[in-house]
Amino acid sequence: MLPVHLRLAEIFHINMKGALTLEEAKELKYCLRENARYCWDCLMIENQSRLASTTKNHEWQLEWRESWRF
Repeated sequence: MLPVHLRLAEIFHINMKGALTLEEAKELKYCLRENARYCWDCLMIENQSRLASTTKNHEWQLEWRESWRF
């Protein structure tokens, strides 16, 4: 989990109590953008690792796993 995920949870609870301020809405947009980037990065790593595994390129697979630890 990234710090941005914690802030998303905070903003969610703030929003449950009422409308967000303009600054909170901007922060929400930023957090959602960073979350999307994180998701895409994770998917790319997973797909590259699967491709390396499928082609039996274990060195490449290990390289991907080591270079993208979250």
